[in-house]
Amino acid sequence: MSLPTKLKSGKDLMAKGILRDPKIVNLITDSLVKTTDDYFIGNCEWTDGTRSDMVLEPKNALSDLPPLIVEIQHTINKSFMKRTVNYCLQAFTRYHNDPIILIICAEKFNQDIHKHVKLSKLPGVFSYFSQPWAEQCYIISKESIEDNLLTPLNPLIALGSFFINRSLSLTDHPFKIDSTIQYLYTSTIFQHQISTINKDTPLSFIDFQLVEYDKLLALTYSLNQPQLGEAVNSAKSRALTMKRKYEELFTAESSSNKKNTKAMKFVAEFKQKTMEQGKRMSWIACLKEGENLNILNYKNSESLRQQFFKYIKKGKSKETNPDNSN
Repeated sequence: MSLPTKLKSGKDLMAKGILRDPKIVNLITDSLVKTTDDYFIGNCEWTDGTRSDMVLEPKNALSDLPPLIVEIQHTINKSFMKRTVNYCLQAFTRYHNDPIILIICAEKFNQDIHKHVKLSKLPGVFSYFSQPWAEQCYIISKESIEDNLLTPLNPLIALGSFFINRSLSLTDHPFKIDSTIQYLYTSTIFQHQISTINKDTPLSFIDFQLVEYDKLLALTYSLNQPQLGEAVNSAKSRALTMKRKYEELFTAESSSNKKNTKAMKFVAEFKQKTMEQGKRMSWIACLKEGENLNILNYKNSESLRQQFFKYIKKGKSKETNPDNSN
């Protein structure tokens, strides 16, 4: 089992993909705040145009859970840490709560930052002084995990090791028998396979493969070749799994897109109606009305505002649904 070369473990493309896996999201939230299924992936773009690899928002806006920021970084130095402080300050402005930030150092940890870290309460994780800009700043690096590499790996250490080791092949990873490491490789490869499939590719192609596998099975039985039959059955099983995941992925994506389009159309109509009345756009009022109609579900009005302008910007880039508002 090997990763495609362009998805070698420190690359942004793979980092963002694997972090969005629901199981990995729960791994992170369980490790940092001892809860699962209580967060969703928020807007990763900040008001100044900078972006984080992942931002997790509590599903319940009234909870005391902090926002979580995750960064996969090749080199940790003063310049990067200044950007980190900026991310956290903007997170506080957006959520009115100090965030917890987790940084995974994939390669180089400069001494000017390393000399200020200390061991945290989390095994294999450093803590960096973060008052008053964050609730906690955690750093995982090869230095932090070197004394905590016991099988089975702590899940958070496994996640860090996946990016730090950067082995293209699972067989080359020193902890290839660890279940979390195996899942990370499997999930990354599957996401890459899905991304390379045109969404318009008919499922009939996979169905055709399944028919061919059945023909091969019949042939292996007639030739009394049980080992070949096992290999064909294994290939057929993988094809069935791919078909199921393909259907689930694009069905969910289609449903999500429809809901988002409906929500954004509601906001556009609300905004237009407000302008026609000669009033300023109130994102708070828009969110409240949308929630009452069970159309909008956002943590706060700022999240809604950013999502709307992101939607409009995306529409402009496709030369559809141009924005004529101010």
